[in-house]
Amino acid sequence: MDNNNETLDAYITDGFERAEKRTNMTWFYPKICNFQDDFPSFEAKENYLDFLDTPPDAADLSSILLYIHIPFCLSFCNFCACYKELSYKWKGEKRTRFVSALIKQIAYFSQKTYFRSKSISHIQFGGG
Repeated sequence: MDNNNETLDAYITDGFERAEKRTNMTWFYPKICNFQDDFPSFEAKENYLDFLDTPPDAADLSSILLYIHIPFCLSFCNFCACYKELSYKWKGEKRTRFVSALIKQIAYFSQKTYFRSKSISHIQFGGG
């Protein structure tokens, strides 16, 4: 059994998948999990959202699915990599502020060129 653990440790530390640096398969903003990758440079970070100010390719007429994550959980799932907070820490005014901030972000991003030329086919709420 110890040999299996040593093999697993070697795999984890070999750069394929590490908790402090992981590759995410979906685009999201703001960060959805506690393991957000670092940007290679300040310029890369500054330019990260530049695509929002340009129209999508003419061939890309697809609609989008909008996922809205609600991070207030009664307990944490073992499999979930999403950003989350225990719900007992976020009550009343804190939740109201979260919803207000969410509405402001939706309004802000809806005015971006990329999203103005898209239609939303589905809205999914997830999380806690």
